Amino acid sequence: MKDSEFGPRAGDLAEPRSRRGPLITRTRAGGRRSGSARNLRWIVIATAFAVILSACGSSSSSSGGSGGSASSGGSSGGSGTINLGVISDQTGPTSATQVPFLNGIETYINKTNALGGVNGHKIHLDLCDEKYDVTAGLACYQTLVKQDKVSALVGSLNDSDVQAALIPKVNQDKIPVIGAESTNQEALIPFNKYFFAMECPYPDQADVAVQYEKELTGVSAPKVASMTLSVSSGIEWSQLIKERVTKAGGSLVGAFPIPPTSTNADVVVQKIAALHPTWITVHGGPNISEILLKSMQKFGVKIPVVGIFATGGHLPFQAVSPTYAKLFHYVNCYTPADVTGPGTTQMVADAQKYGGYGSEAQTNDPFTRSEERRVGK
Repeated sequence: MKDSEFGPRAGDLAEPRSRRGPLITRTRAGGRRSGSARNLRWIVIATAFAVILSACGSSSSSSGGSGGSASSGGSSGGSGTINLGVISDQTGPTSATQVPFLNGIETYINKTNALGGVNGHKIHLDLCDEKYDVTAGLACYQTLVKQDKVSALVGSLNDSDVQAALIPKVNQDKIPVIGAESTNQEALIPFNKYFFAMECPYPDQADVAVQYEKELTGVSAPKVASMTLSVSSGIEWSQLIKERVTKAGGSLVGAFPIPPTSTNADVVVQKIAALHPTWITVHGGPNISEILLKSMQKFGVKIPVVGIFATGGHLPFQAVSPTYAKLFHYVNCYTPADVTGPGTTQMVADAQKYGGYGSEAQTNDPFTRSEERRVGK
């Protein structure tokens, strides 16, 4: 299997990159920093929306680094600069999903700055790595919002536990959060005027997943097993699936939470196989769907699998033979970068010109044509 055929292998995602523009910086969370006051609020919100919408699916490889980031004043934090913050998992267990998204954001900011900024204002992006850890996420928020005075958070709070912990602070401090990569119920209910959702929420994904598996298997009242991360959104996902299959006359026969750092799913897969479910649902990142499929292949478990948006990408499909890759499907809200359509051609061109990403732009989260060829679809 060559990289040119199916995109980079799993190990390639950790390859260090040095493509950050001069207005993108990072330091460790909690460091004392100074920055411009929150200003240009509506310009910031409009800009952040453009950044997020253009970032979806535009790049995929890791940009390395170990610390968080904050503006250090001067040219990157002056009064004429729009200061935006990112709190995301850049080196932790879900970085395979979150880093490509961050790379897309950086690419669009590089493009905007190269074209003169927004109304003459350059954009400065402060990065802070929460490593999929609530304590680190809270420290990042303190650094970026309280010390650096960022105007908004973009592509942030993607970890559901971090999101749940920070929503009260976001409301109290009136900080717009625009384009979180995932959206759980704590951010949506009750209505939150500071949280601008991007990803289709889990109830919508559950609707699609259950209906798709009904059509795929021909079973209207299925027995379903779930494997989810042991986080708040994982609990929510299992509950949403349970509600829908129960309403249809089926049942959730088993729910199996696993740690985000899990490296195999052997025990869970053997327990699931003993339940003889009609299909399996998985929640987490591509590393989680990867270990699920590997364990299924190891024990010869041939049961259809459907996952949330973040479980997709090339990793799980490259990890197993086509026989088992064909069992896996996932819900996604966006068109893959290598499927021709409005905006995708320009988006890939921008990834190459302003982000330095070539064919990597073709291997983003959504199911790509390379993967379709591999599993014979």
